[in-house]
Amino acid sequence: RKIMDRIFVQIPSYRDRECQWTVKDLFDKAACPDRVFVGICWQFVPEEDQDCFAVPYPRPDQVRVIDYHARDAKGLGWARRQTQLLWRGEEYTLQIDSHMRFVPGWDEKMIAQQQSRGNHAVLTVYPPGYLPPDQREDWNRPRVQTAHRFHSNGVIEFGAHPVPENWVVEGPLSTAACAGGFIFGPGRIIEDVPADPDIYFFGEEPTLAARLWTHGYDLYSPSEAPIYHYYIRKDGTRPWNDDSRWHAKHEQSLRRFKALLAPGSLSRLDAPVDLGPYGLGQARTLADYQRFSGINFTGLTVAAYARRFPFVLDSATGDAPPVRQEVRPNPQAHLFILDHDGVIFSEEGGELIALNTAATYVWCALEEGWARREILDGLARLCVVDAATAEQQFDFLMDSLDGLGLLDNPSVAHLPSPPLECKTPGPAPAADQADHSLRRYRLLDSVLRVHYPTAESERLSHPPIAHLEIEPEGEADWEIEISHRAGVHSIHVNGRWLMDARIPGALAPSLKFALLRHAIARHDHSLHLHAGVVANGEHCLLLPAAKGSGKTTLVAGLVHAGYRYFSDEVALLDRATCKVRPFPLSLCVKQHGIAVFSSLSPDVAQLPVYEREDGEWVRYLTLPGTARAADQALPARHVVFPRHRPDCTTELHPISRIEALRRLLEQSTSIPKPLTLQDATAIVDWLRGVQSYELPFSELGQAVAQIVRLLPLPATAPA
Repeated sequence: RKIMDRIFVQIPSYRDRECQWTVKDLFDKAACPDRVFVGICWQFVPEEDQDCFAVPYPRPDQVRVIDYHARDAKGLGWARRQTQLLWRGEEYTLQIDSHMRFVPGWDEKMIAQQQSRGNHAVLTVYPPGYLPPDQREDWNRPRVQTAHRFHSNGVIEFGAHPVPENWVVEGPLSTAACAGGFIFGPGRIIEDVPADPDIYFFGEEPTLAARLWTHGYDLYSPSEAPIYHYYIRKDGTRPWNDDSRWHAKHEQSLRRFKALLAPGSLSRLDAPVDLGPYGLGQARTLADYQRFSGINFTGLTVAAYARRFPFVLDSATGDAPPVRQEVRPNPQAHLFILDHDGVIFSEEGGELIALNTAATYVWCALEEGWARREILDGLARLCVVDAATAEQQFDFLMDSLDGLGLLDNPSVAHLPSPPLECKTPGPAPAADQADHSLRRYRLLDSVLRVHYPTAESERLSHPPIAHLEIEPEGEADWEIEISHRAGVHSIHVNGRWLMDARIPGALAPSLKFALLRHAIARHDHSLHLHAGVVANGEHCLLLPAAKGSGKTTLVAGLVHAGYRYFSDEVALLDRATCKVRPFPLSLCVKQHGIAVFSSLSPDVAQLPVYEREDGEWVRYLTLPGTARAADQALPARHVVFPRHRPDCTTELHPISRIEALRRLLEQSTSIPKPLTLQDATAIVDWLRGVQSYELPFSELGQAVAQIVRLLPLPATAPA
């Protein structure tokens, strides 16, 4: 191999002590280190991170560095883009993270594998793991990058799955997914598909995979592991640990993700997204990519063929799958009609799936036993499209329904997701550690007894949950022990380790989470929604929304206006009745919300400040009426999806019931156990009696006034 075949290694590093060893190892293990050039975007705190630079670079003339203070960091995509600006035309590029190890001759191995698949080939996979300094995971079989599942926010999660034992691996394997921590290919991909600086973290991999593929690059997972990744990193610092505004940047990433891959899922309230040079390519279409990958970014489904080896559409032959002439719905799938749309309940998976009008039409036609041509003709008329487009839509819908197990075909098992991080139990509480005090708390139907080992641990964690305290004597459903060693508080529940709070200010948020988690576990419910809830004594109103939407502020404003406080973050729909019980945890007030909350509760600025494990500084505000932990459940007759946006018009906009269901499922933190047909019937019946709205708002008082139009204030509310 000629010396001119240079490799440019891209490394973004955020306060990572492993980076220096990564650079050393890549030069030490290269077959020809003269051809390797490294670009690093360093983000660090000079006064605190000198241990990141204890080892000098072996070849400083081949290392290009751009430095930023950690406070100026803007996320992973931005750091990758800064690193790419250090490229000097090298023929190959390797994109990695700052915590990697290499095999001997990695440079020659990567070039040989890439060239075996052609000039447009890109190698990518989640590498096997290592633990510092050099304890490496065995890689018994090659792994191929795969589509795994969708998160509730619409972002697809990728995984790495072993190749079947009976498959003879003769070279890199075709894939439609990529791994941001290992991408090797021609250097020109930096020009053709530059890293999007507005992708904060989540969404990097699926957007990059689709962009590479539509620009004409073919993705492959290597047949042998040339590189290792440090996954656990319990001692590492992430950008979101230091950036109190990280969530707004994360929301911006999600909007860019949707604008690129599922523009139809963007709300009309979303500001236009200008993707600039970070859009899709022209060599192939997004529809082509979705067909090849089996990923439906709008329907949030993964087709059956993408769930089994080789995980992409007939990669061995490149041929299309046989045309489905006769397709029947799975007898365990049940259709509910919701206005003009449909909801499928799968008894097999215990899941609800929302269908739009066109998909509902196709499902009904399948149930009636219509022939394929008859369905295609009707679909073309309904959607006002030509025959070819109708056929493409139908086939893709069938792939998606098949992937969800809704067709009467042999089911395809879901792939297990290899864990990237394993939690290990912390030390059990010391046997001779006496309790400083015992306190009992009630939340929903659960009584939890907390053992505080010291006055300090009690002072740090009791105040935010003091309103839930009940008499100290009596039985408890859960025993929560707090132990303290070497500056770390460990929380055990019924003798089993749950979590560690490694900074003193994180003990209260961790204990609050323990109470929340175990109270929910004992309460019989069908859906757990991330939502605020207020009530007027007869009905309650749900406010489902993601973080950063202004939900907490709106809940506080509504309670200040006279509504009863039910919850800020948890809404549990009771099984069978779909009524909602109060879940009266204190409101979590973040630093940037202090000014607004001060107008509602002047003392909020004087409340204790707690530092969560994610780096957020928060206060806990107990609202009037919060102590009513045993209040009866109330029916929810209105669902409002709030969204704070500066300079927008504050106005309620009705949304369809099927759209409300989609959004509720997005905010569904969990379904505690598979739904039954009876559960599904109850949820759909509940939805038929609910009015749903979206509420963009820029001014709190106006938003409260809009809610009052829907749900009358209690008779006892102040005038």
